[in-house]
This record gives sequence, structure tokens and C-alpha cells, in this order.
Amino acid sequence: MGTVRKTRKELPNEFVLKKRTAFESVFAFTEDTTLVSYAPKTNKTVVLLSTMHNKEEINAENEKKKPRMIVDYNATKGAVDTFDKMVKSYRPMRLFFFLVDAACLNASVVWFMTHPEWKRKESHRRRSFLSAVAYDMIKPMIDYRSQSANISHMPSVSRAMLAIGVEPVASTSAQTGSKKRGRCQSCPPSQQQKVEHRCAKCQQFVCGKHGKKTVVYNCVVCPLRLLYDTCDDE
Repeated sequence: MGTVRKTRKELPNEFVLKKRTAFESVFAFTEDTTLVSYAPKTNKTVVLLSTMHNKEEINAENEKKKPRMIVDYNATKGAVDTFDKMVKSYRPMRLFFFLVDAACLNASVVWFMTHPEWKRKESHRRRSFLSAVAYDMIKPMIDYRSQSANISHMPSVSRAMLAIGVEPVASTSAQTGSKKRGRCQSCPPSQQQKVEHRCAKCQQFVCGKHGKKTVVYNCVVCPLRLLYDTCDDE
């Protein structure tokens, strides 16, 4: 037994009508389930589904004419609503962030006492401390992700890593150079295609959409080539 969202497409139109008389109930039955739509107020409805009830029972003694399903639900399922109300008012995430802030503040006090010369001339020492703590906490994950070529070679990830001085690792195909064709490192998984071209710097496969073709020119009479030819003759 429980409530049903009125946006469910399986509900009949009569159960989700907005224009309803107060204290009106509409029932529907199958072999093992019962559906009721009750209007506690004008133009407001509550829909319940139950496998415990199989009759159209309404509490006539109650002035609001609540169906038996509503009465049983309020008597047995009220703890769920109470729990939701307590969690909403308590806000556990607020408590979590408070504990994080308190831990960082206490850690900064201890750090400044044991390292009095650390960034002493800065006016925002605590801000610098929090930035350093945050970086030290995420650094292991950054190093771990940088070792995965599939992750670290994504354009947005690689730019972020290079901005903080972490170099993405070369993939196996780039290290061995045995593959003639491979998937573009910058294409999303759903649009990846096999290509033959590699980046001249990182040696990763790249498609025409995410790569820029460059042409290298050599002079017809290259001074360096003449120098090499002279050395070979000697």
C-alpha cells in the first residue's frame, strides 16, 4: 500500500482530474489490487494503490468521508512522512559541511602554530592553507586519472591537468607504435571512429574534426643536406 504519483500515464483520467469536489472518492479494482483517488480538499486529490483492500469502504463516521485505505495508510505509513519531515528540517548535508569547516579551521590553527613562518607575509593565509589542503586531497586522484590514457587524453581533462602541471601518460599504442589505425582520442565513445593520423607531439590517433593538418616544406637545395652529403663523402 502506498501513494501513486498523479503524473503516471497508467492512471485513468478520472483519477487525476483537477476539478473535484471535496471528500469525493473514486475507486478502481483488479483481481488483486485496489486504486482510490480521494479529494481531501476542493481541486486536490491523493491517489493510493493497495493490495490489502478489495472493497469500496468509506469511513462514514468521519466528516471527511475518508476511504478505509486512507485511514489505514495514515495509521501505518505515517512514520515515512515523519522521517522525511525530520530529515528535511535537520539537513544532514549542512552538518557534514559544518564538520568539514570545523576540521579545516582546527587544522589551520595547528599548522600555523607549528609552522609560524609559512606564508607569513600573506594577508589571506587561511585561504592559502585551504587551497593547499584541497589540492593535497585531490592530488592522488589526479595522479590516478593521469595514468589512464582514455581519461587523461580527453581535451577538457588534459587541459585541466596541464594547467596544474600534471602531464597525461602516453597510451600503449603511442609507446609501441605498432597500430596503424586507432580510435580518435578526442571523440566521445558514441562517435569514435578509426583513423590513421597521429598527433605529431603526443602520437595519439586523431580525426580530422579534432586535428589540424599541417604541411612541412623542405627546400630543394637544403644547406643541411649539402653539409650531410659532404660529411658522408669524407
